[in-house]
Amino acid sequence: SNNKFETSNPAAAFRNILQGKAKRVPFTNSELDIPALTEWYQFCEAFNQAGSGPFTFDFVYDFLGNVREQVQIPCGASRAQRVMKNNKVSVIIDKDRSAEAPKALITPANSNGFRYRFTYTRKIHGIKAQFVNRTEGFDVQAEMIVYADGFSKSGEVLGTVAADENQMDTVKFTGITEPKLIFVQARFLLANRTLQPQAIDVEQDLEH
Repeated sequence: SNNKFETSNPAAAFRNILQGKAKRVPFTNSELDIPALTEWYQFCEAFNQAGSGPFTFDFVYDFLGNVREQVQIPCGASRAQRVMKNNKVSVIIDKDRSAEAPKALITPANSNGFRYRFTYTRKIHGIKAQFVNRTEGFDVQAEMIVYADGFSKSGEVLGTVAADENQMDTVKFTGITEPKLIFVQARFLLANRTLQPQAIDVEQDLEH
């Protein structure tokens, strides 16, 4: 569509980096995976966990960097990852896909070099989330402590124990300025540490 309107959608920021006026040689639509970018845009608009509201992206690019680095910032603010798909710039969204049909079957017949890695990480008591707070006029570098399961500030929550701030990770959230989204994203990171500690690597030839 040629309709123009203001938006803070991370997917729109992604396309603006690739196709906007700041790009000396803008990407054409044929070089982008438009259906995947549209899905990401809709995912950001529809997102709402614990009253967080949709994913938004507020960031000022005041530094030099290559395009790959620049597009990864809105991706990181909304659970996406830049990839190449069928020689087009695309994204993968980290969301529930249990109801979708498999995209491919990987077996010993069409792959090699299978490797499985399990990362053992120390158990942290929470995350110290650092971000620019939009509710304070975007001028305040805020910090929010988000506790892991089983912990609270002083053990005041039933079933928890007092958290040790020395056993917390400090994470800077770039482009996310809504406090409710910060809380949801920090909890998402904590869940990832527990539920997704493994990584699988495999090598494949090109397939049609």
